[in-house]
Amino acid sequence: MEWLRFMNAELIAEVDGDEFAEFERGWLTGALAEVIPGLAADLRVRPVVQAKPLGNADITVPWGEPGHVLGWVGRHRRTPVDGREVLYTQRTWDRTLDALDKYPFGVSLRLYRLDELGFPRGRGEDAVLRVLRDPVTPGYARFSFGVSAEEVGWPDAPALQDGWARFVKRQAAAVGACWGCMTDDSGGLFTALELATASSRVAPNLASPREVLPGYSWVTVVAAELAGRLGGADALAATGAFCEAAELPGRGLWLRATPTVNEFTGEAVRRVFEALAPVLLAGVTRFDFGERYRLVEGVDAADNRQSK
Repeated sequence: MEWLRFMNAELIAEVDGDEFAEFERGWLTGALAEVIPGLAADLRVRPVVQAKPLGNADITVPWGEPGHVLGWVGRHRRTPVDGREVLYTQRTWDRTLDALDKYPFGVSLRLYRLDELGFPRGRGEDAVLRVLRDPVTPGYARFSFGVSAEEVGWPDAPALQDGWARFVKRQAAAVGACWGCMTDDSGGLFTALELATASSRVAPNLASPREVLPGYSWVTVVAAELAGRLGGADALAATGAFCEAAELPGRGLWLRATPTVNEFTGEAVRRVFEALAPVLLAGVTRFDFGERYRLVEGVDAADNRQSK
């Protein structure tokens, strides 16, 4: 896992059917406007109109027109696995946003900036935006985005990182998030802590962050059910582990460790671990060969609880 390559943000929230489409639209349109405005503008001006078909394994076939932006829109009607991806066009995207209530399990948008030969510049998507319900606990949904460093240069842009954090904070308040993170050391279904403690053998229950904190990172959102056990925002601010500790409207907590993710290393990571240990997922953290996480290695949160 390489740091400073791909920034991932995720919120988990319990949402009912009437609210889901509204929250979905707010996350997707907000992320396009505030997280990747340059890429979104180029997508509107130079979208790929003739793409390599999905599933075509021939590596010699260009993905689309050179210098354009390739977008795939995923739409899920009944379950997260019955989705269908269609090539992005402005008309398709507008119609998708207008019909979000018809996709009760979610929508995604994957973007690739193509090079002068028509192939992706990087090793994966340049950006991906998703809102998907959970198949195990469908009353809960994940709101996420990921953006590559190569696309926007965020590691060297503190103001950009700050803007992204403000966007995620507003969204956490809007959707009533019970868990959230913003980090560059993990992405997908599992947190870095779940991976490092081998707690990722089965897909996580999205309701579980109300019972135990599944991880800690540069930005962490804590459920209201756990906030009291930590003493609230004022108590966490007093630990010195966070440059920003605030209570969200639903009484959850918004915690940001350092001004930039670049600074979240060494003692900064340890301070956050110690502050959140009373509610963290238990298990000794072990890194396999080649793995790097913004975690304290060789410790178990359970061992830190007696002194809290």
